[in-house]
Amino acid sequence: MILNYLIVSNLLISLGGECTVKNIKNTETFEKIVAVDSGYKHLTKHDLKPDILIGDLDSVDEELINIAKSEDVEIFEFNKDKNESDFELAINYSISIEAGSITIIGGEDGEIDHLFSIYNIISNCKFNNGVTWLYKNYMMQFRSSAIFSLPIGDKFSIIPISNLENLNIEGSKYELNDTFIPKGSSRTLRNESIGKEITVNCNTGLFNLVYKL
Repeated sequence: MILNYLIVSNLLISLGGECTVKNIKNTETFEKIVAVDSGYKHLTKHDLKPDILIGDLDSVDEELINIAKSEDVEIFEFNKDKNESDFELAINYSISIEAGSITIIGGEDGEIDHLFSIYNIISNCKFNNGVTWLYKNYMMQFRSSAIFSLPIGDKFSIIPISNLENLNIEGSKYELNDTFIPKGSSRTLRNESIGKEITVNCNTGLFNLVYKL
């Protein structure tokens, strides 16, 4: 696998499985777009052309592969008997080009082991602090700090992926100040917006911020 080494500030990865996300083209301007196997089909629905098609290509339509070839999409095809999932291959590619932020679509309604695998790969990847997964009608942001606003009464959760040192939550119904939250704790689930700008940050650690779009 030969890669072009460059730095990309904003990357979109489209996974296989279902994808119910709407208006992705209006959400971000992506510097590079990666189709992961049958995730190619989701891009066509949004009139987006991938720069890269990656995976073992066992579930992508042959017609799309031919389109990719005709449009000079760079194709990285792997053997089905491999040590990594197609998504992990895409993440490895993202790491190789030093992607500053990664937005993920697709991967919905898959087998439960695939869903856990996607979550774990994101949690452990080098650039996990800049990953956003648009999953159905949810926003999942993997961060160590975040500033956001929600309508009054809307719920959000902070899921600690690692121990969170000196976690602060301001502008919400339940606030915290320099609080230690251990990995796996449920203390920061189901907080509520009071209509103010919400700020979440910690000195060390990684959390998943989850709320409905």
